[in-house]
Amino acid sequence: MLSWIDWTGWRTLTTATIKRAPEYAGVYHIALVNGVVDYKWGPSQTVYYGMGYIWDRLYKHHRGRGSKVLAKLLDSGVPLQVRWGPSDDPRGHECSLIGEFVDDFGERPLGNINGCRISTLLDRVEDDDY
Repeated sequence: MLSWIDWTGWRTLTTATIKRAPEYAGVYHIALVNGVVDYKWGPSQTVYYGMGYIWDRLYKHHRGRGSKVLAKLLDSGVPLQVRWGPSDDPRGHECSLIGEFVDDFGERPLGNINGCRISTLLDRVEDDDY
């Protein structure tokens, strides 16, 4: 899972990390540093997948202008980690990441309440899968 993205290593999601984040378009993966979320089909540290210009999106999340779930976690002092990778199709790759997560854990990541329309997810299903 996720091996087709050229991910960076994990970094603690801090102001310093965000300042060093790239300005290119890509996808990013935010996870708990400690503990797990109990999803329908098992535990995972993953709380969010996102896409866009990496620096800009991480900055907005850190300022509370992104995912409401991430804002609550950050406001509560829950340590989070982030990794990212470049993408020539950020929206498509984000949808694939969320779709793979749903396949593995039976539901979306905690912070991905919105994003990646179901019709986009269905586009990745082969006709003979029905």
